[in-house]
Amino acid sequence: AGAFMRGARRYEQGTTTFATRPALLAALAVHDGFASAEVRARHALAAAARLRERLAATAGVELLLPEAPASTLVGFRVAGCEPDAAVVALAAAGVHVRALAATRSLRATTHYLTSNDDIDGLVSSVARLAARGS
Repeated sequence: AGAFMRGARRYEQGTTTFATRPALLAALAVHDGFASAEVRARHALAAAARLRERLAATAGVELLLPEAPASTLVGFRVAGCEPDAAVVALAAAGVHVRALAATRSLRATTHYLTSNDDIDGLVSSVARLAARGS
């Protein structure tokens, strides 16, 4: 066993699992069957923008970034609610977000399959949580 490489290179994969390559190619073909990568990316970014807009208008919710980044990640805090407890409460309502310990916040991620109904459900569940926490 040799020494680890310096910097991020130490995390690079050393070998490729060729047995999974056909499954990867099949999965990519399924995604390409919906729309081009560019169209899928635009839809996911638009969904993130809608989610940010809706969360920003929700009492007791604070967005982490004042300006929307070119990302499908939406970070926010819910007043009076610890992130880990919020993850559990939201999961019970069928909403799945991630707690981020470093910023004591939550993160939702949109996808090209994220619908307006998905966004409405997330925002409604977060609003109920915020109302209980304040």
